[in-house]
Amino acid sequence: MKQQYQRCHRFRYISILFCLSLFLYSCDTYNFSRPQPVDKENIYEFPMDLNGYWVAEEESDSLYISKKHVDFFIREVEKIVPGAWPRLNDTGGYVYPSYPGTAFQTIEYDSLKKPVDTINNFLLKDNYAYAINGKHLLEKGYPCRINDDSIIVMKNDTVSIDLGQNAFLRRLNKDFYVLNLHIKNMLFDQNGWWQLVIIERKKDTVNLWYCNDKLLKQSSILYEYGSENYLDSKWTTTDMLRLMEEGSFSIDNRFKRAKNAGR
Repeated sequence: MKQQYQRCHRFRYISILFCLSLFLYSCDTYNFSRPQPVDKENIYEFPMDLNGYWVAEEESDSLYISKKHVDFFIREVEKIVPGAWPRLNDTGGYVYPSYPGTAFQTIEYDSLKKPVDTINNFLLKDNYAYAINGKHLLEKGYPCRINDDSIIVMKNDTVSIDLGQNAFLRRLNKDFYVLNLHIKNMLFDQNGWWQLVIIERKKDTVNLWYCNDKLLKQSSILYEYGSENYLDSKWTTTDMLRLMEEGSFSIDNRFKRAKNAGR
């Protein structure tokens, strides 16, 4: 319950370059020193059977894949709970709102449960809501409206990826491709790091696979800090298929081919 009222400042998005984060539900980010798998060549065109318009099974998100380009269309409704949370009840227990949402403000307590600070999570201006991230920087503003006891934020974004120097495919087999994305991160290496999304084509479905915490058992783990994980992996195609079978990658998004769809 507590997690519903604390913002997950991952980014991992901008870590997946842009907000693939919308498609990535975990807050953990996995960064690789080189593209994977290491025994395959770069591919700069999406396979023909991936081309077209695809819609998420249980969400309003969708994607459009063309020969050398993919657009992620992200539509999301976020609820902001007015006031500062959590609060304390008469017995000193934490009290959260009775309905889900992100707190407008977060109250921080010391070890004796005395409030020490109140942190603003959002700025509201001219019917727009701007999230304030963990570095006290404003994120993109979105239209919002008041609805009963909540502030409803309507998010509508498009994330575009062009295959080229900083994004390309490597083939695992006839059904699986690895999309390698180059992430610039001057803190560690001026050449940046790579992140992976495995794309599966299965009949009229496209599944997106992402790294999960089982990878933390790998000997190629180079560095860990909070939700950020860095790996110096040199996986072959066989290695990656084995890791998928062992559960080190998992499906987080499923898309169905849209019927009679245009862009």
